[in-house]
Amino acid sequence: MKCVSLKLTNFRNISDVEIDFKDKNFLVGENAQGKTNILEGLYYLSLGKSFKTSQEQWLLKMGEMSARVEGKFLNSNGEELKISSVWQNTETGLIKTLQINQNKASKKEFLKQIPSILFTPDEVGLIKTQSINRRALINNVLIKTQIDYLDNLASYNKVLKHRNQLLSLIKQSQVGVEELSSWDEKTAEFGVEVIQARARLVVELNKTINNFWQKLSGEASELKLNYINQAGVESFEDYFRKLRDRHVLDIKITHTSFGPHRDDLEFLIDEQNAIPIASQGQFRLVVLALKLAKGDHIKNILKEAPIYLMDDVFSELDDKKIAYIQDLFEDSQSIFTTTHKNLATNHHAQKIFIKDGVVKELVGHEN
Repeated sequence: MKCVSLKLTNFRNISDVEIDFKDKNFLVGENAQGKTNILEGLYYLSLGKSFKTSQEQWLLKMGEMSARVEGKFLNSNGEELKISSVWQNTETGLIKTLQINQNKASKKEFLKQIPSILFTPDEVGLIKTQSINRRALINNVLIKTQIDYLDNLASYNKVLKHRNQLLSLIKQSQVGVEELSSWDEKTAEFGVEVIQARARLVVELNKTINNFWQKLSGEASELKLNYINQAGVESFEDYFRKLRDRHVLDIKITHTSFGPHRDDLEFLIDEQNAIPIASQGQFRLVVLALKLAKGDHIKNILKEAPIYLMDDVFSELDDKKIAYIQDLFEDSQSIFTTTHKNLATNHHAQKIFIKDGVVKELVGHEN
C-alpha cells in the first residue's frame, strides 16, 4: 500500500496542505511545525483515530468549524482508493464522517482499507508504563489482519460492561446471583476468542522480532514476547468455570476480576522482563523491533505492505543504525519525521521541509 497524496484542511495547525509522496519521504523541520500532524492525519485514515488525543475536537484548527483529511492510495494491485475523514462542528456537537471513494463508510469498513505501522517516541514511554497501551499493540494488528477480531473485541467489551453492572446490582441485593449465568456464558464466548487470537499473534511475531532486535541493538541477547493470559484460560469451558468460581470475589469488588481487559504483553530480554532492566534507549529499540515484526506479519497476512509512519525515530541513534533503518523499508513506503536538515538519506527519497504548518520546499533526489 502506498499513499500517493495527502490533503489536510484546517487540521491541527495546518490550514491547507497537499503533499505528493514517494516511496521514501522525510518530513523535515523544527519541533512544533506540523510534521507529526501530517503523520497523525495519515494514521487517522488507517485506524480511524488519533494517536495523540481521544478528544477529536482538538483535531480542528483553532477557530474553524470544520476540518478534512483526504488521502489517495494505491494498493499492490494498482487499484486506487480515496479515503477521507471530515469533521463538522454543529449545535449538537462534533459530527465525523468517514468516506471511501467519496461514499460514506462504516468504521468497520474504513478500518479494512489502509494498513500502517506507527512509531512515536511518546508511545515508547506509554508502552513502558501502561498495560492498556501494550494491549493496544496487539489489538491494532489484529483489527487489520483478522476479519472477526474487531467484532469479538467490541462484543466482549459490551458484555463485560453489562456483567459489571449486574455485579453491582447483585451486591445491592437488587437482583439474584442466578442472573449471572447467561452473562458468564457470553463473557466466556467472546473473551476466549480475543485471548486465542492474541496468543496466536504473539507466536507469529516471535518468529521475526529477535532478528530485528539483534540488528538494531548490535547485541547477542534474545528478545521475545510473552502474552500474559492472566487467568490461564485457554478454552470456553475453562473460562466459564473460572467466572463461576469467582462470583463471590467479583460481586464483592463489583467488576470482573480477570479477562482480556486485564491481560498484558511482556517483553523478555534473555528471559527477563525488559521494562525494569532495559535503558530508555534499549527499550526504544525493543519497541521498534516489535513494530518491524508487526509490519512483516501484516504483509504476510494481507499480501499488502503497510505504510510506515516513523516519528523522530532517528534521535539518539548513530549513523550505522540510521542507515540500517532506512534500508529496512525498500519494499514499503516510509514517511519519517526529523529535525535534522542535513540527515544523510540513502536510495531514492524526497525531503519535505515543513514550517508553521506549511510545506516550504520539496527536494527529491537519488543517491
